[in-house]
Amino acid sequence: MRPEFGLDHWQLGEMNSIDQFDMDYRVTQTIQEKCSTFYDMREYLEKTYCNNVAVEFEHVKDEKERLWLYENYEKVMNEE
Repeated sequence: MRPEFGLDHWQLGEMNSIDQFDMDYRVTQTIQEKCSTFYDMREYLEKTYCNNVAVEFEHVKDEKERLWLYENYEKVMNEE
């Protein structure tokens, strides 16, 4: 893993609250609802993006469409 992807690089710990940072439109609603700490976020992102299914939406040029894809993918992948 690249050093800038680690929490240590940013002087953060797994139990730090993600609420200490302003959320903008690029953070999906699902993440905001399900994650309160960086540990929660890491677990959520690994479960959603690192299992048997992988997706890549960054090639979609329209930002609104790309965000819609991420939001809906996360909803489907996290259904019970």
